[in-house]
Amino acid sequence: MKATLKKKLTSAILAGCSTFILSGVALANPPQLPPPPSRPFVHNEEVQNYCTQFESDYSWMYLSTRKDAAKDFVSVDKALERNTISTNQATKLKKEIISFYKDRQKYEDKARKLDRRDAREYRQENREHFSLRANIADISESTTIPVDTLKRILFKPNPKAPKDRDDLSERLAKFTNQLVVEGKITQQEVDILDEYMQSGRDKLANMTKEERHEYLDDYRQLTDEQRLAKISEGTGISTERLQEIFSTFKDAVKNKLQHKIQD
Repeated sequence: MKATLKKKLTSAILAGCSTFILSGVALANPPQLPPPPSRPFVHNEEVQNYCTQFESDYSWMYLSTRKDAAKDFVSVDKALERNTISTNQATKLKKEIISFYKDRQKYEDKARKLDRRDAREYRQENREHFSLRANIADISESTTIPVDTLKRILFKPNPKAPKDRDDLSERLAKFTNQLVVEGKITQQEVDILDEYMQSGRDKLANMTKEERHEYLDDYRQLTDEQRLAKISEGTGISTERLQEIFSTFKDAVKNKLQHKIQD
């Protein structure tokens, strides 16, 4: 039974390592790294109350639109309670939020009529109509709320994310540093791969939710050879050397797991 469990755990960690390494830009996707900062779904009762109100006040709203707008309204209310913004600013901000989602919904309707690739290009070309963040400067001007304040109100990150990310970065650095000491990978290669993966995380973070899903769906359909080719193109490291590096990573993870099981 113990041998079977060991075999299952080893297989699982190897599969995870393969995804972790070969996915490159997909490292921003759970569970290896926390997702890009997002607004937590809080105050469920207050959100639901706004959803009910919007269903009556804005008959054009889809359910998904009502939920997004409701979460933003609750965030605005909390900012008003903390005296972060004035009543007048809160009223203006809510009007801007409704205006944005009405515009976004029209563009979403157009995007749904296109195939996946055309829809992705359409969203990228019209990003200001799909991303509230892309309109933050205009919203700041019309509401007289500073941009930094708006970001804190509308794009509040998960408070656990920074700590988790720091812990993961520390573990990854410790893992790769040991391989550098052992001469299995150079520090230059580590730096190049880290820069490549960071650019991938930044790219995902700047996408809308729909763009991110479509991008990752397309990426998951690639073979390992195709992924290696993409990483090679982005890093300048040959596919042969990348394969050696990834094999080294997998062997190191496998050995680490075996030691833990024995302990």
